[in-house]
Amino acid sequence: MGKSDSNSSVPEELRNALDQHRGRLLQFVRKRGSALLKYEEEDDLLQGIQLRILGAASEFEFRGESAALRWMLQLSEQYLIDRRRYWHACRRDGRGLLHITQATITRGRAGGAVADPTSSVTSPSSSASKRETQTLAGLVLNLLVERDQLLVRSFLNNDSLPDLAASLGLSYEAAKKSRLRALERFRKAFELASKAR
Repeated sequence: MGKSDSNSSVPEELRNALDQHRGRLLQFVRKRGSALLKYEEEDDLLQGIQLRILGAASEFEFRGESAALRWMLQLSEQYLIDRRRYWHACRRDGRGLLHITQATITRGRAGGAVADPTSSVTSPSSSASKRETQTLAGLVLNLLVERDQLLVRSFLNNDSLPDLAASLGLSYEAAKKSRLRALERFRKAFELASKAR
C-alpha cells in the first residue's frame, strides 16, 4: 500500500498500528520519558505522541508491522526530546525570572506563601522547591501575550532600551513604559500562580 496523499484521512494501516502498539508506546513513554513524568502525566505524553504520529500521517508508508513500529518510535523519541527541551527552557527562563519576582516575594506581596527561592540553602527539599519555582516562572512567562514575553526577555537579556525601542518601532520612553508594564504583568501573574500552588 502506497504513501497516503494529503487529501485522504489517516491510513487504515496507521490506525491499526496505533491501536496494536499502544502498549508498546506507553512502555516507551515510561522508559524514555521517565524524567518528564514529574511534569506531565504518562497518558498526556502518550496522547501527545499519538497526535504527533497522526499529524505525520501524510509521510506514512506501510512497509510491514515492524517498520510501522520503528517509524512510530522515531516520532515518539522526537516528541519526548521536544518536551524535554520545553521543560528545560521553562527552568532556564525561570532562573532569570526569579530575580524579577524576588523583591515582590520577599516583601510579602505573595502573602508570604512562597519562600525566597534564591536562598543559598541547598537541602534536597529546598533545591527541589527552587527548581519547581523556576519552572513555574518559566510557565508563567509562556502564558503572557507574545509582546510581553518579548519585553520581559529583553529585560532578562539586558537588552538596551534604545535597541528595544528601535526593534519595536517605539520611542525610548514608550519602550521603557511598555517594558515596565510587561514586567509588572509578569510579577502579578507569577504571584497568582504561586498562591494557587
